[in-house]
Amino acid sequence: MTASTETVTVHTILALARQLSAANRRWLVDLLSRTSDAPLPERATLDEAGFTLQPSIPYAWQLVGQRLELASAHGPRQNVLGFFNLHHQFHSFAFKGSIDTRTVIHCFDLFSAYRTKPALVVIDNAPIHTSEDFEDQIERWQKEELYVKFLPPYCPELNLIEILWRKIKYEWLPLDAYQNFNTLTASLFDVIKGIGSKYRITFA
Repeated sequence: MTASTETVTVHTILALARQLSAANRRWLVDLLSRTSDAPLPERATLDEAGFTLQPSIPYAWQLVGQRLELASAHGPRQNVLGFFNLHHQFHSFAFKGSIDTRTVIHCFDLFSAYRTKPALVVIDNAPIHTSEDFEDQIERWQKEELYVKFLPPYCPELNLIEILWRKIKYEWLPLDAYQNFNTLTASLFDVIKGIGSKYRITFA
């Protein structure tokens, strides 16, 4: 599979946000204006996604009289938690089991230990992000210069990592990845390793 690049400018993001409510639009403008040009803090978005043997194929071309088929099966779920920033850096953690609050906290701690400068992490309002256990850690992370900012409710379109999940599921995973769970995870990890080099979303 050849390298893929998608350009998403700040102006494009703001154009797509025109249909948002005034409050959510102000939230996005504030986040971009405070972090897009300044060297500190580094901005990242966090989210979780699941990958199964049920393909995410929106449409395909076929010859007249030709029938294209792609097997779909129930089975295990490969979960991925990732931190993604505008510099195409993707720090990911893979789990075959479910992701709970303790898992998210542990991944935050690993991310905090890895980074070399202050960071602002944007997250959604999923229950595992808004639990009492998670919120109890926010003050500690702030002392470590790791800051957490919550998205407005019901606004996944403001979370830039959603673009990454869409590219992986709909474009970057090859069709033969869905032969079985082993080929799925092997292809998924190959894509993850190539994010930032072979697979890129360029935020200009």
